[in-house]
Amino acid sequence: MKGLSRQGAQESPTIILLFSGPIVIANGERDTPNREGESRFLEQFPNADRVVITDAGHACALQQPQRFAQVVERLMAVTT
Repeated sequence: MKGLSRQGAQESPTIILLFSGPIVIANGERDTPNREGESRFLEQFPNADRVVITDAGHACALQQPQRFAQVVERLMAVTT
């Protein structure tokens, strides 16, 4: 996936549009550029879940590792 930018979600490559599994977009609450693109990403993937990790910026997995791990564990629980 091309990812998010200051302008918001870029057009996603066709391959990800074929993905039928769960999608979670997790951003730190202070990750302004990616938070601005969340809505556009969710328009492309309306079944995706949005998770905002409090007290974190762009490096939310490093700044709030336990909370980020909970998000990953929840995702893994629905995929196994």
